[in-house]
Amino acid sequence: MRATTGRADRRRERIGTPRARRGSRLGLAFAGVLLALAGVACQGTGERLVVPTPKATDYSGMELSAVFALSREVIYLGGRLDSADGGVEGIVLRSDDSGAHWRRVGSETVRFRGVIVQDIHFSDARRGWIAGIRVTETGTNAVVLATKDGGGHWREHDIAEPRAEFISHLQNLDFASDTLGTVDVVYLDAETSSFVANSYRTSDAGRTWVIGAFRDDVAEESADLGTHFSDADQGYRIGAPEADGSQILWRTATGGQSWREVTRFDMSRFDAFYGPWDRRADPPDPDAAPVERAARR
Repeated sequence: MRATTGRADRRRERIGTPRARRGSRLGLAFAGVLLALAGVACQGTGERLVVPTPKATDYSGMELSAVFALSREVIYLGGRLDSADGGVEGIVLRSDDSGAHWRRVGSETVRFRGVIVQDIHFSDARRGWIAGIRVTETGTNAVVLATKDGGGHWREHDIAEPRAEFISHLQNLDFASDTLGTVDVVYLDAETSSFVANSYRTSDAGRTWVIGAFRDDVAEESADLGTHFSDADQGYRIGAPEADGSQILWRTATGGQSWREVTRFDMSRFDAFYGPWDRRADPPDPDAAPVERAARR
């Protein structure tokens, strides 16, 4: 079932949308990883491609920056992993029980080497899209990936932005149907040296994208990296990394008037995303979870 809030509501509920905050920070942050994007070896088993299961020691850090609530129970998180060899890799997590347990989507068939997931949209449990940037040896490209099997396999499509000196991030990914979608590309304009955004639209489920409108109302950095409501009351948001690198997923059942901690993510729990379902990451003790009061934005 699709989220009941409309596209305009979704944009209003996002904290810090649009997120040009990533502009200056990402521009320099990727300088050290552009040359470290070697390919990953895969194991073939007949027609199925199997990616070797990585371990937490393969990575030096993780940052989650996108959240999508298909319903109160089904939640998707997306972001980046920093590889121990200096590269980057996209990560998509899913929970089917309101954040009590998590698993890494597509972990047996896909390794998003060089991709950073920045926005997520699912129409149902099988059909979905992720948007973000692909880091290359020469810079960054805007990409949207689509799945028809719940994230087991993805097909990647580029969005050409000829005016961009550097693609900062993609945001406001939204699909009104299985074929009609929109997304904003925030980039550093090569002529003006300022961060602006173009809105792109697709009519073929994300295979091709055409420019829809130019935008220059790029907002400032926000403390929260992603927020999404499945209905008027139920929603989730992912907080910015704390000093120890951990991040908290918050949940509201009051339309954003109050928030409760659901899960704290850090690299020590990374291996739990691959283990048997009953051993995957559990939430903190509900009785000990702090409640944060905040005005709805």
